[in-house]
Amino acid sequence: MDYLNWTTTTHQPINITTTPPSLNNNFSNNATKSTTTNIPRAIMEKLITYSIISALTITTNGLLIILIVMHRTLHNVSNAMITSMSAAAICYSLTYLLPRWALYELLRLRYNVAACTLLPLIGILFILILNSHICLVSFDRYVSVTRPFGYNRHATPRLAAVLIAIVWLLPMLAIFIPLVTFLKFSGQQCVQLRPLDFIEHRVYLILLFTVLFFIPLLVLVFVYGRILIIVNDHTRRQQYFHNGSSSTPAHAILRNIKALRSMAIIVGVFILFWLPYVITFLSLYLSTTITLSQAILIRICQYFAFSYPAVSPLIYISFTADLRNHVIKYFRFRDIKREHCITIDSTLRRYSDYTMSVVTNSQVKLTKSNK
Repeated sequence: MDYLNWTTTTHQPINITTTPPSLNNNFSNNATKSTTTNIPRAIMEKLITYSIISALTITTNGLLIILIVMHRTLHNVSNAMITSMSAAAICYSLTYLLPRWALYELLRLRYNVAACTLLPLIGILFILILNSHICLVSFDRYVSVTRPFGYNRHATPRLAAVLIAIVWLLPMLAIFIPLVTFLKFSGQQCVQLRPLDFIEHRVYLILLFTVLFFIPLLVLVFVYGRILIIVNDHTRRQQYFHNGSSSTPAHAILRNIKALRSMAIIVGVFILFWLPYVITFLSLYLSTTITLSQAILIRICQYFAFSYPAVSPLIYISFTADLRNHVIKYFRFRDIKREHCITIDSTLRRYSDYTMSVVTNSQVKLTKSNK
């Protein structure tokens, strides 16, 4: 998942001076030496970009978790899986994006053996967990559409907990294997994947990306293809049969068409964000030389790919009916409350104006009577 070891990007320094120059040249030279830091432009770019991506990831996923936790009506199996995915996205931002990309050079983690070895594997771990959650949520929607009655019977919190535990533990196992085989951790030097130098590293990387992207993509295409076939079949049957017994399953499935549409959009955004990075990464990792333009290209693709966990909660809220309805209710409540406050303020203002006019008229009449 890292191009840091083989990128050939040149670093153009940016001078940051924290103390203004003095009129005394000797003092000015000493102060400049102690307070001026040369930060390469590429490092500053990564610091700003990945800090923004991390902040957005934490914010959007944190708000989604709060929304689900705060409303009891949202406590169901599907939203439990979404909550787990959002928690994984926050961990991904805190344990990978920030230390590996935003602060890696500033904190000199390159020279920390444990950080240098483990941070790339942590990134692979959480990306595997996130993509596994996408498959799990899609499978959950598939079962709810194809077997609506059986889904309501078997979709229990215990089953959801088991499935969530599986999608967390299996990626951990996939990352643990290289640490005890060909990437044995040692306290003396940094050990990372080097596919250009070792054939086993290259094979592991190809298998990893197959599990990371291509298998989930095939699963998603199969799941939603099957759902479309089933929905079309039931819709066609409904045109010929209109009695209650035959139309009930069709209605149960048709109620999930909006969920299907929303999940199809989520899958499309997933492909849009990840496919350019996967293709570019694999093509460059399997080549023998990396040029400056190729390194810049993969850096841009990586920005988009690593931004996906920040965007996905917005898509889930926008296109998932129960989440969207609660957000709409919240903003409607705020609008109603604001309108209520405006109405009260205007009423009080009118009452105050009326009172002032009455008092003024009374004073005028009293003055005339005294005269």
